[in-house]
Amino acid sequence: AEATCCFSMHVWAQAYITYLDKNPGIVRKVADFEAFHCKQFAEWDERRGEGTLEQTEVHRAFVDMLENHLWDFLNTIQVSPEQLCKELNEHPDEHHGPLSVLLDRSDFRMFARRMRLRNDSMQGYIHPGEDESDDSATGDSAEFRPGA
Repeated sequence: AEATCCFSMHVWAQAYITYLDKNPGIVRKVADFEAFHCKQFAEWDERRGEGTLEQTEVHRAFVDMLENHLWDFLNTIQVSPEQLCKELNEHPDEHHGPLSVLLDRSDFRMFARRMRLRNDSMQGYIHPGEDESDDSATGDSAEFRPGA
């Protein structure tokens, strides 16, 4: 029989923030990866939606890195990936806090947009019609930053 998950999504999110607080190198590793690879997304066109082979490979490496951290987090709180998926499926409309950031980054379009915006912010350029206060482009999102 499968164990019943005793966590609410709010508890998951809070546990993840605590995990990041105890492992500050994770946030730095993610930020360093984004800073190093964001130039490859400078010309990504959101209307086209698809990326180059190089961009797809960068995204895959990023997702692999995040999954490794996610598995470590789940082991830390003694929850299986299946339990997490079940909870996410049972609460699809809930905002999952910092877990949402991880989930959004597994989507190529969301990742590519973030990387393009990150590149632009490093170059000092803001796309017309995009919110200059969008901290997600710089990695300063309160939802991803530990202790936020």
